[in-house]
Amino acid sequence: MLDWVPKRAPFEKSGRWNSAGDELSRPGSIVPENLKNNEFGLAAILWFDTGIRQGEGKLRVTPIFIVLAATILTSAIGRPAWADHAERIRDAGVLRIATNPGMEPMEYQQNGNLLGYDIDMGNALAEHMGVRAEWVIYENLDELVTLIEDGTSRDDFDITISAMGINEKRTQRSIAVPYFKSGLTILTTNSAADVATLEDLAGKRVAAVLGSTEHDVVRRMRNVTVVDARNYGECLGLLNTGNAQVAVLDVPVALLAVKRDPVSLRVPESPFEVEWYGIYMPKDEKHLFQEIRSAIQMMRRDGTLEQLRAGWF
Repeated sequence: MLDWVPKRAPFEKSGRWNSAGDELSRPGSIVPENLKNNEFGLAAILWFDTGIRQGEGKLRVTPIFIVLAATILTSAIGRPAWADHAERIRDAGVLRIATNPGMEPMEYQQNGNLLGYDIDMGNALAEHMGVRAEWVIYENLDELVTLIEDGTSRDDFDITISAMGINEKRTQRSIAVPYFKSGLTILTTNSAADVATLEDLAGKRVAAVLGSTEHDVVRRMRNVTVVDARNYGECLGLLNTGNAQVAVLDVPVALLAVKRDPVSLRVPESPFEVEWYGIYMPKDEKHLFQEIRSAIQMMRRDGTLEQLRAGWF
């Protein structure tokens, strides 16, 4: 039976006492080896007294030992895995970010380099978290979307930044921090100038990227022939070569295409759907989610996101 009873006595050089006069330690107290080595990362070493109270035959344990021992047990046994993941990122000094570099100007490759708004934003995000970004490339967007929808933790990356719209299907098993307001629109050539709304897509061959939000939209429509693309570059290529009459795309991609070819391409004045891009991670990564969200909020306050948007758009 463990029993603690405060012992009040005059100050003695041989012992340590707190302001209330309770003895904290005395010669002969034992420091366990695992606590000497600070195995649990504590800032203080725990001391406990094995002295037998005279005449009572009871083991006396000091209150600091009881409180900190409980803390050790809680940390060692009950600590959630998601807290460990966030700490591993800090310890390693690296935030691993998965992306599909097929959506210029958000993320794309040029001469072997990763470029785009999302790339600059991800690097700034890592910097705000006190680490550096390491990018993990997925060539197939549909594969990356499937991983998000499954919500399973991966060994090769921590989060996903890839102009990924936030929707109900993706957030069933994953969580997302919104960072960029975008939307979905229709891109046409002059030969299909009559197309301005989703209803106008009936009877048309429509290009859309597998796994994208817009692919889900047109796939559910009647009388529409969906032409699958693996990425947004391929989607634009299907439109330019005539294999598709219309492309349904994210607004940034469509606007950049029109900017490069204003004579042949056009988009409606307003997107048919507004959406936010999100930074995705598995749903059980609550601590990591909190850290990412805090960093994004800081980037909004200090003007980082606004500067990035002005630079790319």
